[in-house]
Amino acid sequence: MKNIPVLRPATSALAVVAFLLLSACSGTQLKDSWVAPDVTKLSFKSILVIAATSDATTRRIFEDNVVAAAPQTHVVSSYALFGDKVDITDAAKVTAAVRATKFDAVVVMRLVSDRAETTVNQTTYPVGGYNSMYHYGMGYGYGYGPGYRYAPVGYRSFGSYYGGYAMTSTTVTTDHILSIETSIYELPGEKLVWSGVTESKSPGSAKQLAKEVVTALRQEMLKQHLIGPSAK
Repeated sequence: MKNIPVLRPATSALAVVAFLLLSACSGTQLKDSWVAPDVTKLSFKSILVIAATSDATTRRIFEDNVVAAAPQTHVVSSYALFGDKVDITDAAKVTAAVRATKFDAVVVMRLVSDRAETTVNQTTYPVGGYNSMYHYGMGYGYGYGPGYRYAPVGYRSFGSYYGGYAMTSTTVTTDHILSIETSIYELPGEKLVWSGVTESKSPGSAKQLAKEVVTALRQEMLKQHLIGPSAK
């Protein structure tokens, strides 16, 4: 029997999301997914959703987005069910609480990694009105080096040289890449039936991040024909 993966000391990992929402969101993609070999449909009557984070606001946002995505199914957030009675970071207490419920499945979301990604972009342009590549190249066609009487065209005066000189502008951008794992366990047997990892680039807010993650998950399940197109 598999144990629910949220029941580990790492359950507070999603809390760092609150500190990484720094710039405009560039989108979320599903990077990997797994389906149990004997599963062709995900059909549950009642589902418990747990966002494994000690940050109350982030937890509510993620759980509420999952609830809203399945209006035709009875989905309950862990914060609404447990309140302050269960410490979401206490593996033993969460395990006991989940096993005491009558849900058909439990959805667990947790941050599995975050990393910084730096992108360097360089733009080259002429300082003055000359076409720098043409002007510079033509200079070499008019004698350059020992024994030549004339300097290259582009070098004969400061104005012509500097006017055709190419300048480079460098822009450095640093993004946070957040990977969130979502796993679905069938209850009461605690069998893993589906798991996926989404990757998000510098989300602008927890709400935007949660919305994009849930949308990416739903689209993948639709693609795999695990849920019907009428599911919301």
